[in-house]
Amino acid sequence: MSRRISGLLTLVALGAVATTAVVAQRSQEPEGPPNVLVIVTDDQRARGTLGVMPAVRRWFAGDGTRFVNAFTTTPLCCPARSSILTGRYVHNHGVKHNVDSMGLDQTRTIPTLLHDEGYRTAIAGKFLNRWDPETAPPGFDRWAIFLAGEYYDRTFNIDGTVSREPDYTNAVVLRNALEFVDDFEENEDQPWFMYVGTGAAHAPFTAEPAYEDAPVPTRYPDPSVYEVDTSDKPDFIAGKSNRKYLRRKQLRALMSADDLVATLFERLEEAGELDNTIAVFMADNGMLWGEHGFTGKRHPYSDSIRIPLLLRWPGHIDQGAEDERLVANIDIAPTVMDAVGADVLASDGFSLLGATRREHLLVEHWGDEQTSIPDWASIRSLSQQYTEYYRSGGAVLFREYYDLERDPYQLRNRAVGRTSPRMDRLHRRLARERECVDQTCP
Repeated sequence: MSRRISGLLTLVALGAVATTAVVAQRSQEPEGPPNVLVIVTDDQRARGTLGVMPAVRRWFAGDGTRFVNAFTTTPLCCPARSSILTGRYVHNHGVKHNVDSMGLDQTRTIPTLLHDEGYRTAIAGKFLNRWDPETAPPGFDRWAIFLAGEYYDRTFNIDGTVSREPDYTNAVVLRNALEFVDDFEENEDQPWFMYVGTGAAHAPFTAEPAYEDAPVPTRYPDPSVYEVDTSDKPDFIAGKSNRKYLRRKQLRALMSADDLVATLFERLEEAGELDNTIAVFMADNGMLWGEHGFTGKRHPYSDSIRIPLLLRWPGHIDQGAEDERLVANIDIAPTVMDAVGADVLASDGFSLLGATRREHLLVEHWGDEQTSIPDWASIRSLSQQYTEYYRSGGAVLFREYYDLERDPYQLRNRAVGRTSPRMDRLHRRLARERECVDQTCP
């Protein structure tokens, strides 16, 4: 049985090897500063996608810890990626839309800080939307970043040379990532940081030829996909389309992203670089596949904001484990800085290497002319979610409240036509937390 066909498993199988452990005790043997690898896929939801990624399951789920309650704090590419790099909520780093990337403060990002700590740094793949193609990504010694385009014939800036690369995007990303590994070997006296951003599984969801007709796991949709009465949902949200088409296309596009992980890790293992490397696999945001009649991101519903997040670091992170804490993309930067032993990064998140737990998260979104979805903000915990949508002047336009223990599929909006002391408290809390900074943030 081929590696690809054997990988077409459900997440039930993935969970069979997991435990409820959190984080292993750190090794007592000093190894020097660890290398750091961060892999970020594009628009990959958590539920129903890792079954087509056997390499990710082997290297990350099998050899590391899967965070089963991981979320993005803003379900949109550039804002979410800026939160990964800074450890900040969007209202603090200021990149509210995909067109705002050039305004990000690059002096307090992971690559810049690690470069200042003596790390050799590199990036292969997607950096930030609408980045100036003539501008080098700050903090990186080597780079191969792609800009606007399709899955073929995409524009790349490779170490300062801007040109169109005819090959499949993930193939170009992998080729450069492998070259950067060779560079790391030549500079073996330096620890390294590498950020890899795949094109998959963003629209137009183009699969490599080998996977154009590949089988995908059978889907058994939950009740939210078949929700008929959506009168309790906001009627100003658009985004309906063929959910079967979207799911199959995304899964087939992710297959080449998994091949990238397989080849990259085989090369790192050959180079002897894995034992002292902390590695993260995650997505920038999720995607709806027809839940509540919607497809796309930018929504506050579970599959739009829930992301895959896995962490491996041999001798430091539990293997084959599940961590049930509520975690988010804002936790990556402080985790990396904690791992390398650098000064604690001023951030809104916390290090996943410790035992810190949060009771809830803030999730936020800003509308623009490209979508019918307005500004909204939400409080999300493991047991409830409260969301407010806002008019242009800031007044509340619509509210949603879901009891996730009784209603995990968010079928009954309990805020329709009523209020309660609990919702009033959540309204006041949300107002405060939309302005939180550092450790005052959830």
